[in-house]
Amino acid sequence: MEPMITRLMNSEFPYGDPEFTELQREADAIQKQLEPTLGPKENELVQQLADIPIRQFGPVTRDAFMEGFCAAYTLLEEIRFHQEGS
Repeated sequence: MEPMITRLMNSEFPYGDPEFTELQREADAIQKQLEPTLGPKENELVQQLADIPIRQFGPVTRDAFMEGFCAAYTLLEEIRFHQEGS
């Protein structure tokens, strides 16, 4: 079963945009420039290499969301403790 914190993350939200989309456009443009100069095998390797950061983005985003959520919860607990002590 998937952790509740992960289920709270909105998978449709464009995390990292607009910078993420702009960087993807740059990578696509570079790949298109290389395509005519490389053979089919090399183009396939370039495509695989270009796909790696996109595949890395999902787990990193989930981990960052989880860390942020846990930090927010810890902050709320500290606020509650401080208010009860006052």
